[in-house]
Amino acid sequence: MEVTWLKEIADAPSFRVVLDTHSVNLDGYRFEEIVRLRDARGGEQAPAAVEGAEGSGHHRQATVRFTWPEPKPGELELVVKGVAGVPERVFRWSMK
Repeated sequence: MEVTWLKEIADAPSFRVVLDTHSVNLDGYRFEEIVRLRDARGGEQAPAAVEGAEGSGHHRQATVRFTWPEPKPGELELVVKGVAGVPERVFRWSMK
């Protein structure tokens, strides 16, 4: 799994999420359901939009967009839940 923060899209936190595994079929995973942005208090928000979802079988990818949490955080935390038997994978970026 690979997650890239698309910093050039400044109006909203946006990430390129790539699912790539040969252990499970990824067709049943919906980015809208498995990806969340977590704030410093532990609250989570679902994506505002999922764009360019493509791929099938063992390789899927999409751009996932959120709205900025208020107040803007010092750190971004993206969570991918329940893929290939892993309860959650957490990706973090400092805003400083």
